[in-house]
Amino acid sequence: MVFWHILYILSSPELFPRILEEIAPYAYVSRPETIGKHTEAPKLTLQQGNLSNSCPLFKASFYEASRLSSQPWSVRQVAEDVAISSNQGKTSGESFFLRKGESVTIPHNIHMLDPAYFPDPSEFDPERFLIRNEDGSLTTDMKTIRPFGGGYSMCKGRILAERECLAFVAGVLVFWEIGPANKKKGWRIPKQEKTSAVSRPKEDMRVRIRRRKFDWGGKEGHEE
Repeated sequence: MVFWHILYILSSPELFPRILEEIAPYAYVSRPETIGKHTEAPKLTLQQGNLSNSCPLFKASFYEASRLSSQPWSVRQVAEDVAISSNQGKTSGESFFLRKGESVTIPHNIHMLDPAYFPDPSEFDPERFLIRNEDGSLTTDMKTIRPFGGGYSMCKGRILAERECLAFVAGVLVFWEIGPANKKKGWRIPKQEKTSAVSRPKEDMRVRIRRRKFDWGGKEGHEE
């Protein structure tokens, strides 16, 4: 998911600087220390709690990347005979009978890409997960997506996993400058290969990456 999250952010030129500004207080590089003739590497600081709780746009972009690229499945056993009717799409008006003891597999990505719930489902739009409160502040709402599965079998480590991903992505964005290998063609989102968790890109991505080099007098440079 880190790969997809970084790619979606970098390929959104209007979103990227907004996210950098939002995470700046909680993900930053400090002046390296010099001991004698030896200068240490710049120090990267990541405040996981604040990146998760104080950066709504950044967190919303994680939810949107998860919606587009997660492939979670849930498996359940039918407890009682039940008939389910469909009132949407090609199966509208049809009923499906499930017998007690049968197993049901639920691919959550079908719902997460359903235009009935998410308009323009193939578009990367983190703001669909933003909520503006009465006081003007912003928070996030995962709504009905289930990137960590659902019900009693939902991933127990999902909060830790989310914070790990957010911290990893924030660290990469503030420490490295990444651009497409072919500047003329720009960024492209590769087609996805379905798996049972997070989808994989069907082809390699080539990029140009260089570590940011900061002029601690206030100017920013680069290091190949």
